[in-house]
Amino acid sequence: MGKTVYLRQLLNQSERALVYDPLGNFTQGVICIDQFSLKSYLERNINGRFRVIYRPPIDMLDRRSGIGAERVDWLCMVARWVAPVELYFDELSQIADVDEIPDQLFGLVRYGRNISVTIRGAVQRPRVVIPRHYLTETTRLSIFQMIDPLDRSYVADYSGIPEDQISSLKPLECMEWTDIGVTRFFLTIPNDRNRLISDTKLDAPIQGKVKYDSEKPRDTGFGIAPGLGTL
Repeated sequence: MGKTVYLRQLLNQSERALVYDPLGNFTQGVICIDQFSLKSYLERNINGRFRVIYRPPIDMLDRRSGIGAERVDWLCMVARWVAPVELYFDELSQIADVDEIPDQLFGLVRYGRNISVTIRGAVQRPRVVIPRHYLTETTRLSIFQMIDPLDRSYVADYSGIPEDQISSLKPLECMEWTDIGVTRFFLTIPNDRNRLISDTKLDAPIQGKVKYDSEKPRDTGFGIAPGLGTL
């Protein structure tokens, strides 16, 4: 417990963010339920700060039919268009597993840091969703309480954090691994804000590129977590 709460907190700190949110877990930004309104909003705000939440209508068959992957690929192309940007995914198991990942997302996992696209993703079962070679792309691993001992073992093996320490995590408690060390802390729950701007159901192509100028250093890379992560 805690991964979605932490993603919301990271989103609150972000200056430029895109969120894939078919389950409706995020409200801190402009909510678009179709591609046309999302693209139109970004065209008006591409040179400034933005938090845009893409919330397409879905059903449980979306991933099986390929519709979910197409939407994820489209949002990944948007991220490349508006970079630098942070790209958020909650419940990665909805769109990927150890054997399959949408093509554009795979490209950003491997090379997103080169174009200033940071991926922040959360998953409940890291062992069955995140291949080991994707872990090597991770710059931050935020570990929350896990039920399955195989997941705890998987994360412990990569991070070097003793499995008994991972097992001792409480709800809303996190152990965060980076290349400079490990920290342990509890989360607080912030207030959310909500805004809906469109219910138009149109698809929009990606075109054009407007550079965003900023001298502020940015965290680029990809992560994951047993509860949360950043690819």
